[in-house]
Amino acid sequence: AGNAATALSPAEGAPAPAAAPGAPAAPAAPAAPAEGAPAPAAPATEPALVPAGTQPVITPAPAPAVAPASNHGTAS
Repeated sequence: AGNAATALSPAEGAPAPAAAPGAPAAPAAPAAPAEGAPAPAAPATEPALVPAGTQPVITPAPAPAVAPASNHGTAS
């Protein structure tokens, strides 16, 4: 976690590099905001840094997928 925090500072300094690696992670979302303007890049940086701890970011995505599965199980 400590390393991640440290990476946040450098990442802010150079959002361009972070955007490159972050873009591949989730180009769909960043792509639209990125086109809008560099301002969106700042918010996008947060997600990019989160990928370092993909667990939190991925958790929300898979959560919905698991929810339906749980419903079926409950129905049974």
